[in-house]
Amino acid sequence: FVSTMTLPPHQHAHPSRSSSIPTVIALLLLLSTPIPTVTSSSVSHIDSNSDDDRSSLLRFIALGDWGADLSHPHLLSNQKAVADGMASVLTQTSSSSSSPTSVTDNDSFILSVGDNFYPAGVSGSEAEITTRFQRTFERVYHHDAFHDLPWYIVAGNRDYDGNVAAQINYGRRNSSGGSIARWIFPDYFQRIVRDVVVPSDDVNRNDSGTEIRVEILAIDTMQLVDFGESFYEMEAGQRALHGKQEMNEKGMDWIEHRLRESEADYLLVAGHYPVYSADSKGPVHGLEEMLKRYQVTAYISGHVHCQEHITRDGVDYFISGTGMEISCEGEDFDQLTIGGGNGVKYLLTHRENPTGAVGGFLSFDLKMDKLVARFHGESGSVLYEAELLPRSL
Repeated sequence: FVSTMTLPPHQHAHPSRSSSIPTVIALLLLLSTPIPTVTSSSVSHIDSNSDDDRSSLLRFIALGDWGADLSHPHLLSNQKAVADGMASVLTQTSSSSSSPTSVTDNDSFILSVGDNFYPAGVSGSEAEITTRFQRTFERVYHHDAFHDLPWYIVAGNRDYDGNVAAQINYGRRNSSGGSIARWIFPDYFQRIVRDVVVPSDDVNRNDSGTEIRVEILAIDTMQLVDFGESFYEMEAGQRALHGKQEMNEKGMDWIEHRLRESEADYLLVAGHYPVYSADSKGPVHGLEEMLKRYQVTAYISGHVHCQEHITRDGVDYFISGTGMEISCEGEDFDQLTIGGGNGVKYLLTHRENPTGAVGGFLSFDLKMDKLVARFHGESGSVLYEAELLPRSL
């Protein structure tokens, strides 16, 4: 496991509300086993009126379980509806800004939390794999809002029933011509950092301003679980990983090292399998104590085809598994309602679905003093909102 990075000096003072032009510095750092370490970076600028709480310094979307099974046309229809809603949210502007700017100008991105292709990942010849990408990725997320927008990828159990390496290679093939490839899947684990530098309005200050850091560890939970104890079924791809204790230990060691070293204001971990869920599927054992110990802001997952917000021991757990359908029942709800500020804060299931949503997604907006999480229906309408505060380091 190898990773390298180059980062600018970091300040942790949290900014006061003032008008400024933030600079967003994006760095991708990844965990690499058989392939060389890769670092990519970009710099973008936005106009933001920080006195307006509606403005966003950074926006990203977390989406899981989205690559529709083509044998069920209604699922592809649902997926396309969700894509329309995502594009709408990405292009929202602050109406009070003197020069409204699409949030997508602010180096936004998509975080895919697995099960990218149903029912069994991608497989076959290169031409067959490319055709599948075209049908449920390129042609579905075709809107201007998605143009060159990075999609950071992790694999789910459905992806492991096919060829995960082919998904990794797809991103490499599409970047070979010098164009910006939006499918960012360089390896099974990757680290994503966004630094928002807010210039100071005080001419007497000598520093470059205040920096707010959002850091995400995108992890492969398939390499972390003990299938014999954790899950009710073991399909072909899961059997291929069963018993690889060394892989599990290396993954956990990398996660703990990155959590321990992080000085991010908002530290998130994202993987396919949930840690806690109101549905019987999951969980990943062994992460919860680590997330608590290192003051992780939130853990984001998919796998369960519902929307959930659960709090436990100071950590927020979000499940965004509705990229093409809402089908779970939430039968374990009572086990998670434990009082003391812990438990289920929000749950959207097949049975508890007052708006009749057929799918949806989770967005995050970075403000001057908080990170706002919102669950959306397929149209982009907001179904639920929660505020996450900066870590106290």
